[in-house]
Amino acid sequence: MNTRTFVATALVAATAATSAMAAKMPKLDSAAFDFKYEMEALPTEEDLDNDGNPDFTKWLNGSSSLSTGVGCALFDTRNDGGAYFASENNSSGAWARYGATVSTGFTVEARIALRQHTSGQYALNLAASVPDSDVRALLNLSIDNDVLHAWWGNTALTNLTDHIRDFHVWRIAREANSATYSVWCDGVLVANNLGGANQNDWGLLLGSASRAYKMSAYVSYLRFTKGGFAPTIEERDSELFEHKYEMDVGDTRFSATQTTVDWTLSGGNTSASLSNGRLSASVSQGSTYFWQSGPMDSSVSVASPFTLEMRLRVHDSWETAGKVLTIYCGTPREYCILIIGTNDIRLFDKDRNEHVLCTADNSDKMHMFRIAFTGDGDTAASGFMLWRDRELVSTWDIKPFAMNDDGNYALFGVGSRVYGGSFEVDYVRWTTGGVFAPVIPPAATKIVFR
Repeated sequence: MNTRTFVATALVAATAATSAMAAKMPKLDSAAFDFKYEMEALPTEEDLDNDGNPDFTKWLNGSSSLSTGVGCALFDTRNDGGAYFASENNSSGAWARYGATVSTGFTVEARIALRQHTSGQYALNLAASVPDSDVRALLNLSIDNDVLHAWWGNTALTNLTDHIRDFHVWRIAREANSATYSVWCDGVLVANNLGGANQNDWGLLLGSASRAYKMSAYVSYLRFTKGGFAPTIEERDSELFEHKYEMDVGDTRFSATQTTVDWTLSGGNTSASLSNGRLSASVSQGSTYFWQSGPMDSSVSVASPFTLEMRLRVHDSWETAGKVLTIYCGTPREYCILIIGTNDIRLFDKDRNEHVLCTADNSDKMHMFRIAFTGDGDTAASGFMLWRDRELVSTWDIKPFAMNDDGNYALFGVGSRVYGGSFEVDYVRWTTGGVFAPVIPPAATKIVFR
């Protein structure tokens, strides 16, 4: 099973105890950073600071290219070695023009997957520093003997022994007026109060810093901003999402038994109705019955993230595994298919294989399910997250069921003649404005699902 928990349970080296400095650091999602290179174009072809020059310069050897159609860059130095994507101390570099200093601090984040190597050390570097300090942050990622190692200069930070070639999000942050750094992997603090590496060059670099490093790596984004920030995912209640269907009888945009302006109904042999703000449906065995929306958003692009939430309850299933309800959601480029069963949640991948993401009783009462698309990947993987009743239960880097240019819609119901049953839906809500975690109520608040 190619699933992993968000807190990176494979961190086998002891994660550093959170220091007072890291604990007090403000939090900010990288989606809100000032500079974001989403790999729709190479950073050497972007001009986000609008000075008429490329923001980054390719340095030394090696090759870089875009992985076709999936918002991902491939760095490859297996033949030549060398470094690229550097923004150094010159007037045309975005990092220099941005003006981060000791007094401002900075945070740099990248989503990276190391893949292959030929010989020599298999490594990729993420390095950043400012002109008024001889302290340089240098994060070295390498794979050896099927272990992903993270180094700070020559200091070992942590190791990943599982899903080592999946995408991982790495963040380095230097607080204002501080000479030390902190490092996070997939939202987990792995080191803090780190001094500088054994280099005093300044600038921003992503790639191989030496011809000895021969590797290929995929990068789905590189982002930076002034200020030192710990990672977080912004919380947002789905009540604030732009698209909401509350299953009210008076809402003409959705019907239990007819196609509407927003939803196309397909299938038959089903008892379905709207009552008391809920959709109830019982699909006859061997039949299909599902609703497909129009485009998730008129302004959606291939790079748009999204978050979709449904509150529902499945009752009974035709088949022994208990699979009932299919949920599909996506943008023109990235989408996924989940199957909500009486006792588990499954992912349906591009090869029509099923992966159990978590086990839970989904038939006892209404449960809230939230799906978010977190980042593009290469041709083998993309990033998604799943919450159940506000608890993050899975992240996965499995390529969804299909890839084409017309996947921009939401779908739910019984989409297969092999499995199905009866279910209730309280609401369907989504936004293409970002990735949002559910709002966690204060500890004294009691939430009752009926």
